[in-house]
Amino acid sequence: MNVHYLNWRPNRLPGTKDEFSDFNLLTMIVSSLKMRSYGHRTKLYCDSYTVHKMEELHLSDVWNILDGESLDQQIDSAIYNTSSFFNIGKFFILDMESAPCMLMDTDLILWENPHEFLDQAALFTHWEAVWPYTEWYCQKESLHLPDGYSLKKTWDFRLPAANTSIMYFKYDRLKNYYCRETLKFLRHNFFTSKFINSELLFVEQRLFLMCLQEMQALKFTKPLIDIVWNPAKGYFTSKHPNCSWWNFYLPDPSEHITHTWISKKAMERNQKYRNYYCCRLLEEIQKLSPGILLQLEKIQTFDSFFSLLHRYGDIPSIIESGSATDILYPSSPFRTY
Repeated sequence: MNVHYLNWRPNRLPGTKDEFSDFNLLTMIVSSLKMRSYGHRTKLYCDSYTVHKMEELHLSDVWNILDGESLDQQIDSAIYNTSSFFNIGKFFILDMESAPCMLMDTDLILWENPHEFLDQAALFTHWEAVWPYTEWYCQKESLHLPDGYSLKKTWDFRLPAANTSIMYFKYDRLKNYYCRETLKFLRHNFFTSKFINSELLFVEQRLFLMCLQEMQALKFTKPLIDIVWNPAKGYFTSKHPNCSWWNFYLPDPSEHITHTWISKKAMERNQKYRNYYCCRLLEEIQKLSPGILLQLEKIQTFDSFFSLLHRYGDIPSIIESGSATDILYPSSPFRTY
């Protein structure tokens, strides 16, 4: 299976530090190396800046393919609102690729081979609650639509949303229909908005399930983690049957998926947690690709983490020394209450 990632200019989150800072870059690397270790091919769709950066750091071999041209060639900013729809590259990637294929966010690590799920018609990461209405998931009447565009009456707005940080299609007919309807909604849909807006989440997380339902494929679609994020409450409102709580920010295979997601700013502020997180991922890279680890040892950004590993030998000893902690949130706000 082909696994695709997106790191294209509009997709980089404003207000955070360098996209290729320590934990961001290590997460990208481990994500691709893990998928390759399962026998999948990985491709990073990006821009020329990212290609240059990866070549400069001698990390191009992390992915099977780096494509720094296709999205710039395909996406016309006079037609598509790349400011409000910063994730627009996802839909063009899906449109260019053939099923079966998977899209994964670069801030996410899948710790197990998803092969047992790949017989499903489609996959996504987890559920999201759309009720009560919020600034993220609004009533359909509040969506900004392009001139002359109307929402299909067959689309069921009572459906929950799907977190599509992982998105998989087994069949081209499903993928192509979703892409076609998404690009119709995006074309000439210009408005000013916050970085995260209802229209963006509609096409990425709500229309996804609506199209699958319309194509009679929803009953053959599953989340990888059967848990519900409630944005109105700011935490998960159901448990995962296999791991009870999902501490998504922990770099631990027992969590099944690691997703730095909304924890990025907390991680930037907490150096001791970053020490733990980055040392843990460096240990993983040592197992997956010793050659990539040698390249990382030459990058000044990672000097402090290698120093900790060389000095103390392993992560439990680093934590015992007081130099690191595996606790990001002393009282986790993301558990079920």
